[in-house]
Amino acid sequence: MSAFDDMVRRVAAGKPGSVAALRARLLTQPREWLVDQLLVTLGPLDGYRPRPVELDERLLVEHTARFGAWDTSACLLGAPPPAGLMIGLAARTPFGDELLAEAKDLLHALVSGVAGLTPVRRARLALTLPERKADVFSFLDATATALGHGETALLLDYPEVADGLVGDAVVAALRVVNGLELNEEVLYARRADLDAATLI
Repeated sequence: MSAFDDMVRRVAAGKPGSVAALRARLLTQPREWLVDQLLVTLGPLDGYRPRPVELDERLLVEHTARFGAWDTSACLLGAPPPAGLMIGLAARTPFGDELLAEAKDLLHALVSGVAGLTPVRRARLALTLPERKADVFSFLDATATALGHGETALLLDYPEVADGLVGDAVVAALRVVNGLELNEEVLYARRADLDAATLI
């Protein structure tokens, strides 16, 4: 716990008027210390911060169909050729930015586990991509393994429901992320059922 967090916790545990007391306490601190504490509290600014997604099996199927139906090239403005540079903000339309954010939100929710879904087994998706592009998925709890020749395997474990609906949604969201940011000509992914230890 940082000194700032400790200060907030101590003041919040006090009597009514704790916000005013915290403000008065912060006003006595050096400006540089306040800036440092704010930056620590914000965390990394160069990564994606996922938003919560409400899901049940019906919504999961709808998301999968929606992401699967999009031609992501319609959301691009002069993107670099596939299998080269990543697609940056300037090469996406505003709608493309929002679609990309929604795909990442869904990925995070699915990998983290969602209260509205009833998992029946654990599954894993192994995603192979250039090492220089792996940071795109830094917002996920993934295990990265170097494969050599500049390639990385990201292992994403997730709770699967009946009929493989979560895996289908993960793949659909990954297609959107690839089409709007990663920019790989082919994104290699393999799904496995961890409980049965067989490929699916």
